[in-house]
Amino acid sequence: MLGLGLRSSQSAGATSAPPAPSFATLLSSDFNIALSSSQKTESVNPIGGDVLAINPYTTGGSVRKAVLPANWAQGYEAVTGTANPLVANDITSVGVWDTKVVDGVTENIYPLSWANGLRQTNSSNTGPQGPPTSRTDSTVDTTSSDNGRYIYSESSSTQSGYSNTNSSRVFLVRTPGINFSAAMSSTSNVVRVEMQAHGFGERIGKLQVWMDDASTSNTTTAVKVFEHDGFDQSLISSPYNVLNFEVSTIDLPGSGSIDVRTTDSNFYFYIVHEPGSEGSAFTADLAIDNFFIEEVS
Repeated sequence: MLGLGLRSSQSAGATSAPPAPSFATLLSSDFNIALSSSQKTESVNPIGGDVLAINPYTTGGSVRKAVLPANWAQGYEAVTGTANPLVANDITSVGVWDTKVVDGVTENIYPLSWANGLRQTNSSNTGPQGPPTSRTDSTVDTTSSDNGRYIYSESSSTQSGYSNTNSSRVFLVRTPGINFSAAMSSTSNVVRVEMQAHGFGERIGKLQVWMDDASTSNTTTAVKVFEHDGFDQSLISSPYNVLNFEVSTIDLPGSGSIDVRTTDSNFYFYIVHEPGSEGSAFTADLAIDNFFIEEVS
């Protein structure tokens, strides 16, 4: 279900140089959110968006939802449109991102929230040692204070009755919507998406990006425009990968071929981490940072 007209200057997941400064940035976030001790205690997000709250699908009580800039969404909220689970700790009550067949049986896949990263993740042998140093320097910053953060998929804790060995889960975060027909300086240019990603761990699996013109979605209504399978980080201190792709026209289910540059509608990117099935179940902490959407000539 790749989008029609999808363009890429490189193979999916390859590392490349950062874009030229002349590119017009339409949306960006480096997730470097400063939170004081009082703000952490009171669950106050100083820039709006989700609060730093305990993930309602984490029975361990230690994994906190990522603090996101305003108008981002994650987990069940990006699928159902509600910020609260309908039944506490009941993941099956709040919507399905996708389905998969396991041993001949169709299973639902439920979307979980991402976690807030600072320095190294809680698990050994997975995740990064810290955020990337900057957008133009993908080495790991091991000295970051609270001003250096990233978001990641915490795979260790039991999620709403599903152990960390269960395959019926993905981690989902959704960008704010952008009306490219109004935001772009020229609709003859293309939309370029770039992020830095760190995938050290035996069970990292796949990182995907889906696209839709709706603020809530799943795989039956969105179209997949990017996938990277096979991260090359061998240490928690390994540099981040720079992943990017370009898009102009997509084949949206139910709508057919749509040029996102000229259609008067908001479009959203859904970033999905689907952990793999090999190795130790907790070794699937995948991190992303410095997410940019830009206009490219």
